[in-house]
Amino acid sequence: MVNLSTKIFGLAGTALVFAGMAFGQQATCSSGAGGPLVIRAETTNDVVGDLTVTCTLGAGFTATPAGTVNIQVFAPTGVTFTSKILDATNGYSEAVAWTDGVISSTNPNNLQANYTAASAVLGTISASGNSINFIGIPTPALAAGSGTSAGQAFKVLISNIRVNPAGLTVSTTGAPPAFNLTPIVSGGTVFQGSLSSQQVAVVEYALGGASTGKGYGTAPTAGVNNFVVCKSYNPTANAGADLVTLSTVVKVS
Repeated sequence: MVNLSTKIFGLAGTALVFAGMAFGQQATCSSGAGGPLVIRAETTNDVVGDLTVTCTLGAGFTATPAGTVNIQVFAPTGVTFTSKILDATNGYSEAVAWTDGVISSTNPNNLQANYTAASAVLGTISASGNSINFIGIPTPALAAGSGTSAGQAFKVLISNIRVNPAGLTVSTTGAPPAFNLTPIVSGGTVFQGSLSSQQVAVVEYALGGASTGKGYGTAPTAGVNNFVVCKSYNPTANAGADLVTLSTVVKVS
């Protein structure tokens, strides 16, 4: 008589072996950024810098077939994504994730100019506004490395991200705060996990403060002519006023 429990555990062990093999074929991902942009504290939809995710097949791993990857991008607490909605029915926004094949000597950086519409996935903004989801980003097949060398890699570029940083604390006197985004990757072709946060912007007041703008120019000095001093502009007290009308031409001889 066949021992049913032995057979069941034997099948389970076989399944685990194959699951481990599939898991071992996944690529490891890391995050990066194209460089921070300066955004205004007063804005509701300034564009931040590009975010990148690079996934590499580790040494000793077998080749992986083409597939897809999902990336969820999180903003800091109190910040919402405000990229324009292009498709209200499905919630697709202008924020886009692109891939461009395998990184190679002829395509070392996956420059944005090389990306095609066929690889583009539009992001959907969560109900809370604090995250953007890019589902089903196409990924290329990756060849295994030789010996102790890593295998091939691909890069995802995420662009057109607009934000409302109203929830951030921004000082009018100190250094402008860094603005970071945090990507989480998942999917059959990559190891799932949260990647390092990347700085994509710095935030500062365009007019110098939450209610009062900077005073441009310097105080006049004796012996120097034609100073232009712009008085600070308070949008509450001077609603609708033109900044030019608040300027004073001072001539000191």
